Amino acid sequence: MAKKKKSREYKAPKIRRTHINSSYMLALTTSAIVAYSGVMSYMSYLMVNNLIIHQVPKNEWPTSDEMIVLYMLWGAVIFMFGIFCFHAYEYFGVLRIRDDYLELRALGLFRRRLYFAEIKYIGIDYGDISGMRQFWIYFSRVPIPMKYYHRMTRLKYTKDTFRVQYNRNTYESLLHYLPPKLSRELGQHYSVIRLHKKHITS
Repeated sequence: MAKKKKSREYKAPKIRRTHINSSYMLALTTSAIVAYSGVMSYMSYLMVNNLIIHQVPKNEWPTSDEMIVLYMLWGAVIFMFGIFCFHAYEYFGVLRIRDDYLELRALGLFRRRLYFAEIKYIGIDYGDISGMRQFWIYFSRVPIPMKYYHRMTRLKYTKDTFRVQYNRNTYESLLHYLPPKLSRELGQHYSVIRLHKKHITS
């Protein structure tokens, strides 16, 4: 008598709680860092190798032309890293949906929280980067100034205001984990995406 196969119980896929704040900016910034670091490493190798070939005494290296140029180039790297840190949430931000608040992290050093009970304004709007239209979901304790409507990429990250780039996964995660009132409000703003799609296809 043949044995009956046990039916496998279906498990619904777990809805993610963690989302990259802006995949476009992260990819752009990471590419720039990798490319610049590669160029800098190669130039550093050439300059140091040049000093060795010309048998310049090591006690004269700090004042050599090659090393002065090298100091300037690596100074530019440090300056660029400082700029990235200043805009850390925009370039490296990660949104984590907790049980009762949203958490925005960047580089493992910066962290901000926005509790669900404190969110008074939530919606979807767009902004343009390099001629490309991008949609953003925003959350805020305070009203969003009119100058940022349809210019969401200029909206600054503050302790009162977060934004995350729209994609279907992030949107559905927020609908799932946000409290019912906020989830309904966010769902009502999906008309912005719907109208944009209708405009493209028409």
